[in-house]
Amino acid sequence: MAIDYYLLGQFTVELQSINRIEDCFQIYEKYIHQLHFNGVVYSFIPKMTLEKEQSPIFQYSDTYQDFLAHYLAEDFSKQDFTIREIQLNQQLNPMDAWEYERKGMLSKKERSVIEIAREDYGIINTLSIPIMNKEIGIAGVTVFSTEQTALFNKIKAENIETLRILTHQFNEKIIYQSHFFKNFLPPQLLNLTKKEQYILKFIIQGKTMKELPEDYISHRYGEKILGIIRKKFGNISTNQVIYYASKYHLI
Repeated sequence: MAIDYYLLGQFTVELQSINRIEDCFQIYEKYIHQLHFNGVVYSFIPKMTLEKEQSPIFQYSDTYQDFLAHYLAEDFSKQDFTIREIQLNQQLNPMDAWEYERKGMLSKKERSVIEIAREDYGIINTLSIPIMNKEIGIAGVTVFSTEQTALFNKIKAENIETLRILTHQFNEKIIYQSHFFKNFLPPQLLNLTKKEQYILKFIIQGKTMKELPEDYISHRYGEKILGIIRKKFGNISTNQVIYYASKYHLI
């Protein structure tokens, strides 16, 4: 369980100059392979009060895109034991799907997701690393392996601490820099019109609709636009809109 500081140092150096999330993930994936896992999925679920529950937003290895397409189409997030453990039990320790299954800690529906991954997509073993459960959202990664359990357990034991540190470094890079983080927001919050953006910026500055410049937007029209914004956020209050817009760096 020794930490590979040389690998972590190389990863840190490579990550520093990257400005595109796709490039960040490619570098992260490269080091995941060096730890002898076959692939990886990074998942983020925004904690947003919307009309519709949010499915995870992914960055993933191309090898597993068919499984993820199936996951999203069938809405497997509702049957994903890792999400349940993080949300309900505040679990932030690594979770091995095979161990949960062996110990009888999964529901029938949760087991069915694992069986589909194993039988239809050749994903024999998985290890999930919860990274974050904060106000802005839940984040974690799952590494995949096609190795049988004995060899997988050896790989896991040798590399788990390095994997955890590597993963936290990756998460820090993409979550706390706004130009990266916007990749993980629901599209309805990113596709605001110019006037919606103007109103949002206006209320974040602590101003009211009555202070709007009448030659650009009347206060009545401003109230109408604010109502549209609130609906996009899930029919929440203006104060909640201000909070989330600031938290998610929307302006």
